[in-house]
Amino acid sequence: VPFSGQLKPSHGDFHARHLYMTSRVATVIDLDSIAMREPEFDVGYAVGHLLMMSWYRTDNYDTGVRAANIFLQWYRRHGQLDEARLRLHIARAILQSAHFGVVMLNPKVKTIEPWLDLAERFLETSGSMPLLEF
Repeated sequence: VPFSGQLKPSHGDFHARHLYMTSRVATVIDLDSIAMREPEFDVGYAVGHLLMMSWYRTDNYDTGVRAANIFLQWYRRHGQLDEARLRLHIARAILQSAHFGVVMLNPKVKTIEPWLDLAERFLETSGSMPLLEF
């Protein structure tokens, strides 16, 4: 999936644990991976991370799906995202999290097949995006 857009400032490791919010201020921490990237990079990483953390904590994607859909709804209202590039970066984040699960959480991780299947479903270019309302 070729990228033809404009690069934007990107956190590079954007997920909920790096976001602190009050009723008036939002602060993002851990900026050691900041660089110029395509906009779908951070959005895809955050969505993939929400899905995987939901699986790690509850053995299902339900909580992550609800959070990811709210996050993506905001982007639909406030910006443009290329769906093919977003799918690619969600799949990349799922594979990265699967690797983390095998390396760091082993032996709790019994199989990575469901995550590989989910990443593959995101990479399919036809049909609706798996699990998500995009």
